[in-house]
Amino acid sequence: MKKFLAVCLSAALAASMLVGCGGNNEKVTAKVIDIDLTNEEYAFGVDKEQPELLDEVNDFIASIKEDGTLDEICNKYFSDGEPEAVKSAKLDTTKDQLVVATNAAFEPYEYYEDKKAIIGDLTVNVIKTSHDAEESIGFVLTNNNSSMVYITDTGYINQKYFKILSNNNLYVLESNHDIKMLMDGPYPYYLQQRVRGDKGHLSNKQASDYLCKFIGDNTRKIVFAHISEHNNSYEKVIETFNEELSKNDMKFDDVLIAKQNEATEVIEVW
Repeated sequence: MKKFLAVCLSAALAASMLVGCGGNNEKVTAKVIDIDLTNEEYAFGVDKEQPELLDEVNDFIASIKEDGTLDEICNKYFSDGEPEAVKSAKLDTTKDQLVVATNAAFEPYEYYEDKKAIIGDLTVNVIKTSHDAEESIGFVLTNNNSSMVYITDTGYINQKYFKILSNNNLYVLESNHDIKMLMDGPYPYYLQQRVRGDKGHLSNKQASDYLCKFIGDNTRKIVFAHISEHNNSYEKVIETFNEELSKNDMKFDDVLIAKQNEATEVIEVW
């Protein structure tokens, strides 16, 4: 499949270059090279002190090759088939279990569906953030009926994510700066504009405003994070949040400040 794809892409490139150059009288600047795109090989490691295990593994592989099961698996996960979510079995210390770890982007270990990763029972929804860095993202993590949001390093939050960001159990959200402290502080003008811009960081006002839109009956705790050492204070963060709550006729008391040089308490996500 990879070889076929490489040939097709190369042929298309060659054809387009010929057309662009005006026809067959022009010099050809591309050619099809019939090579594999990868030569990676994969294998299971078996303890050399357990030759009987190796024999069982080899016998199993031979049997699924013979009855066509291996071809079905390859078609499902590496060709035109559609993978299905599989929940990993829980570790049972009373049984002999084979534990496999991988970062491969396919289930049952981990696979991607649109813009979310599913790892066992954990679903990680990816939120594209707005920051002057490559691949800046936040996360919404869900496990059964528990959920948390983690977003830092963003100048704003796109409204298209509001639904998935609403009514989660735990929010970890940056409240980076107080606007007045930033503008009166030590940063040069260009850096002030960067911080407060659409590809910068959320101010206390922005963070509090978003939270008043997101929190709901299921929300249990809020953690304010990424708080600037020079352009903010813990008191300002809480003061601004309480002001926004009051404006929206809301109340919320379980708030934690994530400090730069201190570990937070362990938080259980309900």
